[in-house]
Amino acid sequence: MFKNRIFIASNIVLILVAVLHFLASGYDLYFYIWWFDTLMHFLGGLWIGLLFSWIFFSSPMFNHWKLSGGRTVLLVVITALIIGAGWEVFEVLARIMDPSDTIYYTFDTFKDLLLDTSGSCVGAIISVLIMKRLS
Repeated sequence: MFKNRIFIASNIVLILVAVLHFLASGYDLYFYIWWFDTLMHFLGGLWIGLLFSWIFFSSPMFNHWKLSGGRTVLLVVITALIIGAGWEVFEVLARIMDPSDTIYYTFDTFKDLLLDTSGSCVGAIISVLIMKRLS
């Protein structure tokens, strides 16, 4: 029952990310609003944090690990870093980012990974608090 709340929250964040991305793509908000990419990376990390917390709490595969709150947060953050790094590689391959502008590319990649990680940490902490409070 409590795990369902985390799953519902992750789906709400996913819908929010999808709607914002759709609007941003249609109205070039990524180019006109300097902080929009920042918001999207944080929300994407939040979604990853909620989703993978739910997976780690719900999956029978992880039940034998008996994950504590701290270990769940750590595992979720590592997962978000891997997914975020994969996204950064995708941006280069899809020519969304140009790595030849080394200073900007390095800063943007670091900022994106930091925001992905921060959002996932918030999502994981929220999930752990929900599980502890409601169990």
